[in-house]
Amino acid sequence: FFFSLSYAENALKYFRQPPHKLSCCQAVIAGVNGLEDPQIPECAKLGGGQAPDGMCGAAYGAKLLRPDLEDAIIKKFIEETGSFKCKEIRKINKVPCAGCVKLACDFIEAVK
Repeated sequence: FFFSLSYAENALKYFRQPPHKLSCCQAVIAGVNGLEDPQIPECAKLGGGQAPDGMCGAAYGAKLLRPDLEDAIIKKFIEETGSFKCKEIRKINKVPCAGCVKLACDFIEAVK
């Protein structure tokens, strides 16, 4: 039997873990598309609330992968974490950053 890792399992291998130490946004993209995705270097500075509009980097990574589902991604993040903005998610403290990476990847996997 061959068992492939889920998108979330792949992403969490890369998120803040050596040797890659990817940001949340990068980890979501790498978890779904692999480390070769050309968007990964561009997304290096999109973690920690630095994505446009203060959006969670993991949510933003999901949006980059599926721009057609931006509204659904935002809705899912608000339902699960209380917000789609990084600083608000961290302030609410219901879901940690790694949980946001998992949430984004699970969402993308569910709609593929």
